[in-house]
Amino acid sequence: MTPKKILTFALGPLGAALLSFLTLPILTWFVPVEDVGRAAMLQVLITFSFVVSSFGLDQAFVREYYDFENEGELFKAAFLPGFTFLLGCSALSLVFFKEYAVSYFSLSSLSLTYMVAACLLINFINSFLSHALRMNGKALAYSLTLILPKATFLGVILFGIFTELSAGFGFLLFAQCLALLSALILLVYFTRGLIVNAYGSKFSSQVFKGLLGFGFPLVFGSIAYWALTMFDRIALSWWSSLAEVGVYSVGISFAAVGILFQSIFSVVWSPIVYKWASAGEDLSKVDAVVEHATAFVVFSFVMIGLFSFVVGYFLPREYYIVQYIIGACMGLPLLYTLSETTVVGVHLKKRTGLAVLAPILALPSNIALAYFLIPIYGAAGAAISTSMAMFIFLVVRTEISIHTWRVFPRAKLYCWTLLCVALSSLQATQGDSFRFAIGGAWVGMGVMMLFSFRSSVRILGQYAMSRFHTVK
Repeated sequence: MTPKKILTFALGPLGAALLSFLTLPILTWFVPVEDVGRAAMLQVLITFSFVVSSFGLDQAFVREYYDFENEGELFKAAFLPGFTFLLGCSALSLVFFKEYAVSYFSLSSLSLTYMVAACLLINFINSFLSHALRMNGKALAYSLTLILPKATFLGVILFGIFTELSAGFGFLLFAQCLALLSALILLVYFTRGLIVNAYGSKFSSQVFKGLLGFGFPLVFGSIAYWALTMFDRIALSWWSSLAEVGVYSVGISFAAVGILFQSIFSVVWSPIVYKWASAGEDLSKVDAVVEHATAFVVFSFVMIGLFSFVVGYFLPREYYIVQYIIGACMGLPLLYTLSETTVVGVHLKKRTGLAVLAPILALPSNIALAYFLIPIYGAAGAAISTSMAMFIFLVVRTEISIHTWRVFPRAKLYCWTLLCVALSSLQATQGDSFRFAIGGAWVGMGVMMLFSFRSSVRILGQYAMSRFHTVK
């Protein structure tokens, strides 16, 4: 993959993140906080429906894409079973289980459940078509399909503000439907050849069985990871309130900077390390990558801890706590990204089945911490429980990699990340009472970090100076 194509692929996440940042402050002033919480629960449901109904066939489709001659037949065998299952479940839910759909969103209206079902089905189609587009190497088209729905959502919100429409969950749900539909139209256009091919191809039960054999075991790991990363919002709706879900979802949205880095890093890192392995290069270079990635994660925690107060100037009063919980919210994407560097041994040894252990072992701690912390601290408790669970996730992934591959230094990694999680957790619960003391602690950590990771700082300084002299 050329640097130009990597950059083009990155345009999608970058553009989508920018539009989300533009949308978020507007949304908090325009929509009641409880309805923001309901919108967050909709995202939880959309994600869960795809994880369960896809049967892991989406991952099998990606795995077999380059090795299968008839991509239309492959797509049909991967897409049709899960879509049929989801369609049937949606129909049954609308007929027999309407009361559960209503209670899930704490609504008194049944009519919105039809739009929820439409979102689930459209998202399923979009996910498969997006995989096909990405695997086909259409970087610009792929990026456009990420940017357009965010732009559509923002456009609908602005239209609602200017026309003074009644803002609520129904309005947000309508905006979400239009956003997904806009992406679907674009995806259908860019993959029309594949769709025509798939429509004209027969459904091969043999291909389906082969895909299912690869993909279905991965479902359990996907569900475990979904539960690990989404349980915080579910727990808040159980043990707190939808208002706290709304506040927490805004904190998570600001943490999208870390998710953006996670997405770009995942695209770039895997091809690099696999290329090193195939070329027979010294893989001890991975140790240096882990060192630099740890330095980046610690630096990110420090900067967020010091400057998160700026967020308070852009949000309404009911979101006051967001400025204190952003650091803990960042634990999920930052620690996951760091774990991608340490878990590389599992992938190199093709022992991916062991990777399922990380979310399975981290999930109980998330549930236990959420049970005790959320009733007391609300959104801050959810942020802390997820951040601590992601630290356990990082440790398990790292130790599994060491067990299957080779030993590499990790004491420094564990100490610094645990310190960051602990201080960001303290800030989440006590940031308003001890603002200056915690700020001083972040400054002290930043100074120690510059000394502890001086090799990373030196390399960054040398690179910056070389770029300066080149421009000059």
